[in-house]
This record gives sequence, structure tokens and C-alpha cells, in this order.
Amino acid sequence: MESVNQKVDREAFCRQEAVISSLAIEYDYVACVNMKAHDVILYRVSKLFETLYNEIDPSLSEDERLRMFFKQVVYEEDWPGFQRSVEDEKIKSELSVCPSYEVFFRIKISDELYYYKLRFTASEADPDSVVVGLISFDEQTRAQIRHKEDADARSLIEKQFEVLITERTSEIQSKNKALNRINEDIIELLGDVTEARDAESGQHIRRVKGFTHILAEQVMRDWPEYKLTQNKVELITSASALHDIGKITIPDAILLKPGRLTPEEFDIMKMHSINGCGILQRAPKDWSEAYLTTSMEICRSHHEKWDGRGYPDGLKGNQIPISAQIVSVADCYDALTAKRVYKDAFSPDKACNMILGGECGAFSDMILQSFEKSRDKFVDYFNRGLSGLKTSISVGINAERLAGVRILLVEDNEMSRLIAREMLEGEGATVIEAKTGPEALDMFNAVVAGTFNAILMDVIMPGMSGPDVAKAIRQIDSPHARAIPIIALTSSTDEKDVRDCFLSGMNSYLTKPVKISSLTDALLSLIN
Repeated sequence: MESVNQKVDREAFCRQEAVISSLAIEYDYVACVNMKAHDVILYRVSKLFETLYNEIDPSLSEDERLRMFFKQVVYEEDWPGFQRSVEDEKIKSELSVCPSYEVFFRIKISDELYYYKLRFTASEADPDSVVVGLISFDEQTRAQIRHKEDADARSLIEKQFEVLITERTSEIQSKNKALNRINEDIIELLGDVTEARDAESGQHIRRVKGFTHILAEQVMRDWPEYKLTQNKVELITSASALHDIGKITIPDAILLKPGRLTPEEFDIMKMHSINGCGILQRAPKDWSEAYLTTSMEICRSHHEKWDGRGYPDGLKGNQIPISAQIVSVADCYDALTAKRVYKDAFSPDKACNMILGGECGAFSDMILQSFEKSRDKFVDYFNRGLSGLKTSISVGINAERLAGVRILLVEDNEMSRLIAREMLEGEGATVIEAKTGPEALDMFNAVVAGTFNAILMDVIMPGMSGPDVAKAIRQIDSPHARAIPIIALTSSTDEKDVRDCFLSGMNSYLTKPVKISSLTDALLSLIN
């Protein structure tokens, strides 16, 4: 009679054989490897790799032939990382917590690179053995997407592709947070846009953000009728950095005037609140409704006054959104404590007294009570904030790291083009814009080779996508077309978009929002 252990072993062996049989149907290479004895049982080598495998010295052990085989097929740049990933201890460690372990790498075939993965599965019949399968990652991804049955399968594919892309290039950022959340990077970016025009204003933006957070938290504690939550406080704080975004539309002669403005010039300056809302109306679609609404409230109404004597709409009392009321006080405090060409800076205590005494216009009594409670925090933040305040864009303006660099910017979103152009021109670059893929292709074909030093390409565009444009450029019979650096700029982290970028011939992939320092580094690295 068959013992219980023999029956279990037989069942385990049958399950393993079933696994091997299923892999052999579509995998290019399937083997069972005993990591203790270094024995290899080869089940399948596809015709694609059969010639290479047969050329390996048959007198070698199967384990040695296996290692030689992968040494031949793995792309040389990926070989060091591949070696580390397939060490016995690494495999055992991964399989101790998961039933399978996958390693991603590239294979070079006829001068073309293809993505592949090696899958290790624990052997049920032998604890010292693993089943090894090699398959094209592109084919596997398509097959998994076609046959996924639930959201967990989709999540697994996304994680696999994220691992692959992270290992392939240092240029790829970690996956963005949910697209309806606006993180701190976009605030720094928009502050940098303003600072590219006026360094004083850029620093002002960052200080106002700190003062806003202090006051908003105090209002939340003091006045529950405003229904502020911690999330709302963070939203107001983040959006406060956009209050002066409209200043990028104000002429330099007024914005940078070394003295007081005339009444006519001040009327133009006051338009920055309305112009800023016009810019925000063209914000990317992935901004959340709450963030966009708060940003618009602050941008338009932060110069309104409680008694109705502010601008641009003459709002009165609680007609002014609470977000704008808070930022208005923070903005006023920073203006008082900062030196301007037309006035000296007031001390922090003097500025507080001026606001509380009504010398800077009318504010809500409730907001003023919260401001008085938090005045020590304002002073402390003021003292800490003035030490060594520098930003990447101010360094870039002085250095003009992209001086002489000519860039073709391909972007269908008007606001994104505006931001990118201001950033790049602040670094000394010359920027030529194209709104669509076909327009970009026509521009590239029309100019003399070498006119552009690099191309910044949006990925998702109507009609002709960024990868389609890049592929068309690479197919032009010209050394310049084949060599010009192309960088993808997009908020998308979809695995198909990422893969299409690399397969189309793009050199790098940066996710929005992009800091000017990161973008400049990427451009200089590829151009040089």
C-alpha cells in the first residue's frame, strides 16, 4: 500500500509537471534547476535561442551551459544587475516569501533591444530545486492584460512594469501619487516660474506659503464655523503659492520697476489677480476640482478687503472666501517685513501691530484674533526663513546653464507650454513651441540639421502621440534625426505609455511636475 508521504510526493510531482508543461507552451526557455547539486533538467529551448544554446560546449555541465547561455543573450549593460538578481541566496530569499520571483532584463537581437523576464518558481517536488522560465516581457504583458480577471491582476502587471522601468534608467521618477493630488513639486515649479521673472517675488511666494499654514491652522482651531479640516488647511497652504502666478503676464517695465508705480501702472499690476485665474483655467486636467477651486479663490480674491475696498471685485465681509482671507493676511505680513526698492522692511513686531491696528486695510475680526494668537509663530518663521533662502532657479539664472541650447517643445496644453518655456528661458535656452505632433514634425523637417539641440515631447496628444512623433523623427534619413536627444515630459505613468516612449527611440522619460534643476541636468547630460 502506498504511504501517505509517497502520495503527497506524487501529487507534488504531478503539480510541478503541470506547471512545467504550461510554461513550455509559450516560454522560450524552461528548465528545472537543483541549486544544491547544480543539476539542470532542460525542458524547452525555443528556436529563437536553440542555435545559441547548441553552440555552447556540450562537455560542460548543464549548470555551466545554462550560465553561459544567459551570458550570451543578456544585454551587456544589464549583465551586472542580472548576475546579482540570480544569485542562489537571492532566489532562495525571494521564494521564501513568495511562490515566484521574476527578474527583468534586456536581450539584444539583430541590434534591437527587447524586454524579457526570467521567472523562478519554487519546486513542490524538491525543496532544493526551482523551475526557471524565460519569456518576452512584452508578450507576457499583453497576454496578462488580455486574460486578467480582476483588479489584482492589473495591479500586479503595473508593479512588474514599474520594477522594470526603474531598473532600466535612472531618469525615471518614482511613480506619482494619485493624479488628483497636487504635491509640493508643482508648487516649487510654479514659484520658480515667477522667480524666473523676479527673484524677489519667488522668495515671497515661499514665505507666504509658510505664513499661510500657521494662520490656517489657528483659524481651524478657533473658528469651527469655517469648517476647516487638516486636509483643507494643507490644500489652502499648497494653493497659496499660486496667488501671484498672474504676475508672469505683467510687463517687465512694471513688474521690475525700481520705484513706486503710477496710478496707471498700478491698474495694470492689479490685473495679475484676474490674469492668474485665466492661467489657472487652463490647468492640466489631472488637477482635482477642490485644488483648482481653492487656487482660483486665492488667486482672484487675496487683495479683497473686509470693508469692500479691495480689488478686483469689491467683495465685502464673508463674500471673500476664507482661503483668500487667510492668504491676504499672510501676503500683507510678508510685504511689510520684506525690503522693497521703494521702502525699507518693517520689523516683525511692527508689521503685526500695523495689521492689527488697521493700517493695512480692513480684515475680519475673527481672522485678526487668530493672527494675534499666532504672531509668535509668524516671527519665529520669519527669523528662520530669512537665513540662506536660495532656490534652484535663482542659481540657474545666474549660471544660464542652458545658454545657447535650442529646444523644440512639443506640448498641446497651453499652460504646460507656458510653464516649461518660462523655466527653460530662465536657464538661458531658446525655446520653439509646437502645439501638435504633425506641427513638430513639420518644424523639424523644415529646419537645417543641427538647429535644435534637443526635443521635449509630451506623450499623450490628440491625433499624433509623442511616441509616434519620436518614431517618425528617428526614421528620417539623417544622422541628426537619429542622434538628437528626445525627452518625454508627461504626467502619465501608464505602462504602455512608458514602454512606447522607449520603443519609439526616446532617450529619457520625466514625470510632471518636473523641477527645473532635474530637467536641466537631463538635457545637459544628453546633449553633452
